[in-house]
Amino acid sequence: MKKTRITAGIIVVLGIGIYLVAGSYSVLGIITAAFFAMLCMAFYTLAEGRKTEFVPYFPENGEKGQNIEGRIVVENHSWLPVFWCRCRLDWQNLLTGESGSEDFSFAVPSRRTTEIPVTVRTEYSGVCVLSIKKVEYTDPFVLFRRREKLEMKEEITVFPTIHEIPREMFEEESYNMESFRYSAERGGDDTGEVYQVRSYKEGDNLKQIHWKLTARLGDVTVREPGYPISHAVMIFMETGYLGEFPDPDKMDRQISLTLSFLKALSDRQISCQLCFYDFAKDRARILHASNIEEFWQTAMLAVRAGRSNKGGSGLKKFMENAEDWQAGHYIYITAGNEIDEVEYLRESATVTVFDGNMDLQG
Repeated sequence: MKKTRITAGIIVVLGIGIYLVAGSYSVLGIITAAFFAMLCMAFYTLAEGRKTEFVPYFPENGEKGQNIEGRIVVENHSWLPVFWCRCRLDWQNLLTGESGSEDFSFAVPSRRTTEIPVTVRTEYSGVCVLSIKKVEYTDPFVLFRRREKLEMKEEITVFPTIHEIPREMFEEESYNMESFRYSAERGGDDTGEVYQVRSYKEGDNLKQIHWKLTARLGDVTVREPGYPISHAVMIFMETGYLGEFPDPDKMDRQISLTLSFLKALSDRQISCQLCFYDFAKDRARILHASNIEEFWQTAMLAVRAGRSNKGGSGLKKFMENAEDWQAGHYIYITAGNEIDEVEYLRESATVTVFDGNMDLQG
């Protein structure tokens, strides 16, 4: 484009030179017409594309290692046709850092639309963010150009592979409902455990009356139900790392292992919860998956969880911000190495640690 403008400028200068030498009015007329045409092209470039809209159409979910087909519809709501437009589509996998880009050039007739087919392929699970940040418009002769900022953004969730967890990887009896623990500081509504025995108060349920003690003590006595403070199993997915993020293969393997364990425990009807700290939302997550619909909703949140390498571990942030998160058995899954905070979990329950080196396909 720069060469085109230089060439046009040289032609105008040569024309002026010829006019000065030959003194011909016809040459002057040609020069004037060329200058006027260039001026018109400059004004046209400023005006075109002002009512152009970019609308992305992509699937919400995709598969890793497979082409994700989509399109961008460019709508021209103006009577001025767009003779030539150029843009760059950038995409990035927020989980692994995998990225790519593709340039597109197209024209859009007046009051019409143009479709741009787009194919994206990522080898890892995660959230693929597609964006166009600027477009460039030019005149029919490509003499002038105008750049304009654009905020087009689309997200595609790419789920990991869900593997069958071998039975020998965990002892099923370690993840049973007997792993419930109860608070020693407060009562609840679980009649299977007694928090304390006390005198009757107005509003107590008559079914809670301990009739034998009432007859023996001569005072109406009730059993106050216990308050469960833990599920049998907590699967904790680490989201915070110090320094550089682990390799993309390990990040992908971590989320695959996390969701595979969650599905395996849920299928066996073992009480469990998936926990992690979402750095993007700055909040602790405690999720349950009692059926297949809840599982995929939980999987969506886990894949889209914000990761960080600029602070402490996700487990530390989780323990500082979450309530009632204790469990009878912990499964700690990380893409890096085991952290010091895991020792805190070992003080109260059994902890099983899996890292990004584990391959369920092996």
